This record gives sequence, structure tokens and C-alpha cells, in this order.
Amino acid sequence: MKNMIKPLTSLRFVFALFVFFSHTGSYLHTDKAYRSFYERYLYEGYLGVSFFFILSGFVLAYSYKEKFVRKEITKKDFWIARVARVYPLHLITFPLSIPLSLGFLLKAKTSTIIAVSIAHLFMLQSYMPYRVFYFDFNGVAWSISDEMFFYLLFPFLVSIFYISRQKKLIIPYVMLLGVVLILCPKDLYYSLIYISPFFRLIDFIWGMLLFGLYTKLKDQKWSGLKATLIEISSILLFILFYINHNQIDQLYRYSVYYWLPMLNVIVVFSLNKGWISRILSNRIFVLLGEISFSFYMIHALTLGYLKLIIGEDGIQHHILLFILSSFLTTMVFSILSFFYVERPLNKLIKRRLGSNFPAAPA
Repeated sequence: MKNMIKPLTSLRFVFALFVFFSHTGSYLHTDKAYRSFYERYLYEGYLGVSFFFILSGFVLAYSYKEKFVRKEITKKDFWIARVARVYPLHLITFPLSIPLSLGFLLKAKTSTIIAVSIAHLFMLQSYMPYRVFYFDFNGVAWSISDEMFFYLLFPFLVSIFYISRQKKLIIPYVMLLGVVLILCPKDLYYSLIYISPFFRLIDFIWGMLLFGLYTKLKDQKWSGLKATLIEISSILLFILFYINHNQIDQLYRYSVYYWLPMLNVIVVFSLNKGWISRILSNRIFVLLGEISFSFYMIHALTLGYLKLIIGEDGIQHHILLFILSSFLTTMVFSILSFFYVERPLNKLIKRRLGSNFPAAPA
């Protein structure tokens, strides 16, 4: 497999932080100063998941496209590699989330508990447009449910876009999604537009298609200054979209609004030509990017357990201390998880199931 694109790996952690700070909002009640700051700047951090979906399409095209075109990898090998990448940590965090879900477990019917549990174990929770399915237990795992849908389709999308060269087939799909956007009731914005894998697939596809632009640009000769100015411009464009988000309807922020700045950031830093890319290629930042999946999967559990330990009143009187301790605790467990859970189980599953291909970052 080709070497990772280090700046993109590092950026994974940046956007994992966006998600982390977005989720601190559910623990705010009385701290008006922080809530005001949160609602203005931090809530929008949910966009980090959109970045992950687009980046996933790009990275998988970067890592596997040529292998599928040349028939150097089978669908089975690819799917094993992807399951080995994401499922072990999901399976471990699921039971850890049960004590935090007692409210749901004590109130729901037995049949509902069984259905939701099965959906989570088989990573099908995001297909159900009901909050009880995609947010109970370890709620952040809904995005892994989406990712597994993308992985299932990826070999076929490679065949359509790169072997059969039928990229125009994306047009009717985008048109269909446009109709859904127009007709979607407001109370279903979140579950259908933001959560559903059928809609979020378009993020993944944009990432795959962006890889084509990368292949055209990667051999161009740019000076370090020019490349750095382009990198700064891409960051400023993203910031411009981010700070002006309140002027855009929530429906579009869940979907199309961030496509342009995110696609721009990914393709610019994939080229790895500027000074900011050099900084992001530092091994410390790359390591942070590598642990970002563990950070993402663990952070909500850390917030929940620290709430039980500190208590509601303790959080409200020491909100910044709560957030700092949650972040540091998540960091410690993420590093341990990466080295002693993710990597070993990844290798074990692939060895047992007979896959010879390493799993690229999600």
C-alpha cells in the first residue's frame, strides 16, 4: 500500500476535536457564558463527521483504486480489511456504553432493547430514522454504521467511476437527493439528511471523485511560498464558511453547505507541498491523527462517565475543568486503545480471515 498522506492523517484529529467540543454542549445547563460561546462556535463541530466521510472516500480511492482496477485485490480482502479496521473498537465500546444507557434500558420495552442492540452489534443503527436506534448506547457509532455501508459499495463504485468510466451516473443520484432536500420535513432533517447512509453516501462519493483531481495536480511544480499561500487560503475559506454558518438554514449545513471548503482543504493538503503541510507531517501530529478513530469512539463515553463521577452540580460549577479532564482522559485511553486494541486486533482479524491487505485509515 502507498504511504499515508501525512497532512490528511493529522487533520483527522483536528476534526475529531470539532466533534468532541460539539458534544460538550449536552452537559451545559447553567453556565451561560460557555453556553453562549458554545452555541455560536462549538455546536457546529458536528461537521467533523462530514469531513471524515469525504476523507474516507478520498483515502480509499488513493489506497485501493488501482488495486481494484488491476485486479490485485478481491472484494473479500477489501471488506475484511475494513471490518478489521473499525469493528473491534466498536464491539468493545458497545458494552462499555451500557451503564450510560440505563435510562433507555429501564424505560424501553424488551423488544425495543433487543432490536436496538442487534442494530448496534451489526452496525445497522443509522438505517433507522429513530433517535432511539442511532443515539442510544455509544451514540457516535452511527457514523461507523454509515462507513460500513460505504465500504460495502466501494468496490462497485470503483467499477462504475474508474473501470466503466460512468461518472455521469452521479448526476441522477444528486438530483434525487436534491428532491429529498426539498421535500424533507423539518423534523426529519437530522435523521434522514444528517444520519442516513443513503444521503451521506454522497459525501463519500465526492471524496472518491476528488481523488481524480488530486492525480491531476500532484505532479505540478509549486514553490513552497505559493503552496503555503494556497494552504492558508483553503483554511481561511473554511473559517469563512464556519463563522457565517448561522446565516444558512440548518438543512443545508447538515448536507451541502460544507462540501466546497472541505473538498478544498482535502485536495490542497493532499498535495503536501506547503509549509503548513510540513508542520502537519510532524510525527506527533501524525500520531494524533492515527489515534483519532479511538478518540472519536471513546470521547462520548468519557464525557458520560465523568459526568457520573463529578455529578451534575460539579460540572456546572467547573465546566472548563470538566471539559479539560474529559479531553485528557480521552487522550490517554485513545493512545492505549490505538496501540493495544486497534492495531493488535486489526492484525489478528486479518490473519485469521486470510486478508493480506492492510487497512487504510477510515
